[in-house]
Amino acid sequence: MYPGPGIDYLLTPPKARPDTIPRMLTAVLYGLGTALPLLVGAGVGLRYNLPRPLLAALMAFGAGTMVAAVSTELFQPAFETEGIWGAGAALFAGALVYVVADHVIENKLGAGALGWALMLVVCLANNS
Repeated sequence: MYPGPGIDYLLTPPKARPDTIPRMLTAVLYGLGTALPLLVGAGVGLRYNLPRPLLAALMAFGAGTMVAAVSTELFQPAFETEGIWGAGAALFAGALVYVVADHVIENKLGAGALGWALMLVVCLANNS
């Protein structure tokens, strides 16, 4: 059973609930806190040529973060519900989509593809 608020709380109109505005404000702030850095990072990656050591450090940090997120938030629940073969096939398919898309971007844009490759990672990460 869900240990949340009772039915009386859920049937109370939102204006009568004293915590509605703080919850909405919290949701908006979390949304902005996660969306704005992605947009700023994508804009910087597309607009500026960052020094290679800085870009390598940023990409290494992002890759480590994505591996941690995938393993805890996506792969573990899939493993528990679908088993090793289903979860492994989905993980492999996702990696294959990224590798193929990255290859296409690199062939079309050449050496200037780093910003677009970062944008690809952001788009794939948000759609997982």
